[in-house]
Amino acid sequence: MCALIALAFAPAFASPQLELKGLHPGMTREEAKTILPTTQGLTLGGVQPYTSAAPLIVRYRDERVEAITFVFRPRDFDRIREALQSKYAAMTCAESVLHNGFGAPVAQVACRLSDGDLLLTAQRYAGNIEMGSVDLRRAPDPAQTQLQKKKNTQDL
Repeated sequence: MCALIALAFAPAFASPQLELKGLHPGMTREEAKTILPTTQGLTLGGVQPYTSAAPLIVRYRDERVEAITFVFRPRDFDRIREALQSKYAAMTCAESVLHNGFGAPVAQVACRLSDGDLLLTAQRYAGNIEMGSVDLRRAPDPAQTQLQKKKNTQDL
């Protein structure tokens, strides 16, 4: 009886499924277009995208959403992190030090949340010190990762 009661209330207390603007990996292209027909004027956590030309980058494979990326200016990272952590309290962040092209240190913050086969990440600096990113994708399959490593070492 107690188990039935717990199951009845489980969805109410479960953490929200990982998604960005209603989109999540695995949904069809048509579902994605229905949820977000246009990205014009899109913000994330009140933050403007790095460029209005591509505010939300949605990548597809076999007509299904594979990954969703939002790129922003690093100065807005704290607002992004606050919004993500208020929605996904289990998200953890770690600080590290990067060095710019002149060797000067810059404080990097990288946040991560894994939920089943989905992975949500946010970085103050993504690829360079000009932009940060929020990325939602399927978590890498460990078996596929090992297979790819093996292929890479055979390609030397």
